Amino acid sequence: MGPAELRGAAAEMNFSGKKILITGATGTVGRPIAEALAATNEVWCLGRFGDPAIRADLQKQGIATVQWNLGTSELDGLPKGFTHVFHSAVIKNDESQSDHIEKHAFAAAQLMHHCRDGEAFIFVSASSVYRRQEPGRLHKEDDLLGDNTPVLETYAMHKNGTEAVVRSLARLYGLRSTIARLSVTFGAQGYGGLPSTFCQLMLDGKPIPTRESPDENWCSPMHSDDYVRQVPLLWAIAAVPATVLNWGGDEAVTQREIAEYVAEITGLPLRFEINPRHRMSAALDSARRRKMIGTCEVDWREGVRRTLKARFPGVIKEAA
Repeated sequence: MGPAELRGAAAEMNFSGKKILITGATGTVGRPIAEALAATNEVWCLGRFGDPAIRADLQKQGIATVQWNLGTSELDGLPKGFTHVFHSAVIKNDESQSDHIEKHAFAAAQLMHHCRDGEAFIFVSASSVYRRQEPGRLHKEDDLLGDNTPVLETYAMHKNGTEAVVRSLARLYGLRSTIARLSVTFGAQGYGGLPSTFCQLMLDGKPIPTRESPDENWCSPMHSDDYVRQVPLLWAIAAVPATVLNWGGDEAVTQREIAEYVAEITGLPLRFEINPRHRMSAALDSARRRKMIGTCEVDWREGVRRTLKARFPGVIKEAA
């Protein structure tokens, strides 16, 4: 589904006439959401915009862009009156753990304070916030939280810390909020997600990193068509106290299965390489999400196919 179709899907839900603030709008998740909503809403995007071409493309679609460094920039000059916020911006852990946690927590506080009179706020958290239990477990929203990420060591820590900020300010300001714990995503925008990463490694003749046990890398992959369609629904279920929800696909698979399917439909040679520091991922129990906002519409295999077709023209075998 391209930008025009995505915009149409948003329009069908009668989600229009809003003033929306989005962070992380140059990535795999934020960009298609911004583009979909821009047709019938006033959309503003905050970000570093390291790639001027992406910023220019967003502006051509009528999206206002404002330079903003997460956790360090002020919001001076940003207008008021935003009705809805989608906060998905993130920085890598290239600094001290303390600085990393503080920047993310402060950024969420900034945004919620600035938009405290708005209708709804979404914070995009992650499946990595859960304390890892038995392999392959479908993690539920009330499972214990923790930190078990051998790479991006502060990632789960800053997500957990920011969740606490969002919970607190939602109550303090009476700002209806949703904390969406995101699983693996893929689509045509940003870096494309795991299928694109795996495909590029295969094209380059490089191995796919994997942990010793495939059971350490379960996930609940979700295609952009689904998460774009679901964003207005996440705003609709926002509440005080904040709604906490797993946000992933309806199917649980391992990263190894995704790589094997990429090889199957492309015919590219596949080999794995054990890497004990390769990132771990967790599958999510989708029962609460399905009850609150409905099921996903794109099967994970179909989502992988659409992603590769958009990002690597001609790579999929004719007979696949």
